[in-house]
Amino acid sequence: MDVQIHRGPDEREYVDRKNAARAVGVRPATISTWEARGRLTRVPGTPPRQPMYALAEVIEAEYQSRQNAARTAGTTSRATRHFDEN
Repeated sequence: MDVQIHRGPDEREYVDRKNAARAVGVRPATISTWEARGRLTRVPGTPPRQPMYALAEVIEAEYQSRQNAARTAGTTSRATRHFDEN
């Protein structure tokens, strides 16, 4: 999986919609859905058709989505995927 990451002037890592989806293993439409539901926010000032997202927020949104799915399905939290903080 080849993800293009852009480093901003604040030294944070940013990705566009397609690379955000690749980074967490979902479709680009899922990233748009998370944005519409308020789980993700675009980087201010990015063009409407080329939004950028903070990579850390994308990873957190994916984690929260999995936790929510596990909770509503009655799955234990041990069955969900966890990310290592490196």
